[in-house]
Amino acid sequence: MNPAMLSHDSPMPAYAYLFADERGAALLAYMRSLGETNVGAHLAMTQQTWRLANTTLAAAQRLDGAALSQKYCATCHAPDGLTRNTWKSRFNRLPPDFVAGPFVYAPTGAESNWRLHRIAEIIKFGLAGTDMPGHEYLPDDQVAAMAEEVVRLAEASGHERVAGRR
Repeated sequence: MNPAMLSHDSPMPAYAYLFADERGAALLAYMRSLGETNVGAHLAMTQQTWRLANTTLAAAQRLDGAALSQKYCATCHAPDGLTRNTWKSRFNRLPPDFVAGPFVYAPTGAESNWRLHRIAEIIKFGLAGTDMPGHEYLPDDQVAAMAEEVVRLAEASGHERVAGRR
């Protein structure tokens, strides 16, 4: 309904007005009628072949990962995040709190380079079956800078968990 709630720089307008009458339902019906084209397959193939290059990691060092995480992630992952608190009961699973954890998909004990790349992949493509959206539109150096910040926060939180364990 409000793309700016999830992505603050989104140029997309709010769509709540469409659902004040039958236009919203008609739009959704039309979109469903299109079915899944090859978009899902294309995204899956892209995700399988996408990797952070060493040059991207070097470029990420020049960026402020904390500021980027605040801008793109805090709305869901900060304890006082607007999206987190607005949709709290509607999430399939509440997103990890970057202050307190737990970091279920950022397991400890994993090789640190693998962990960084896994978190970058989650930021870039989201997590299927969860409410975590992908940020395919962000440049890879920004994704890498945010991944480095998430790793730093996960290590600093002391509340890490291994993926799949509760």
